[in-house]
Amino acid sequence: MRLMILNCFKCEREITESVDAEINQPYGATTFMTYGHYGSTFYDEMSGRFLEINICDDCLNKALDKDLILEIHPAPRPPQPIAGRVLYNRELLDAQAEAHRKAWENYKYEDGQWEDDLLSE
Repeated sequence: MRLMILNCFKCEREITESVDAEINQPYGATTFMTYGHYGSTFYDEMSGRFLEINICDDCLNKALDKDLILEIHPAPRPPQPIAGRVLYNRELLDAQAEAHRKAWENYKYEDGQWEDDLLSE
């Protein structure tokens, strides 16, 4: 069964699909999904079901201009252990570790929050 492509949640503009698939894959919009939120009196689903909405690029740009969107720059994750039947390549692992070390150089932890030195330049 094909899902219908949802209209924009904000302006209700019709959105087209970006690929022929059985999922909500909009073109010119972004899909957001939520399992709810502890503080919500509207939706806090515990069974694994979720809500999904599309917001068109125009509405996202307008909201960004009005500072209604928060863009988060999380600290890089440490390298994940390789499991399963994967051959360990020491050179590759060393290169990944060095890349993560360099990525962490741009971040500092201050006053209980991570700060990105690159953003404050």
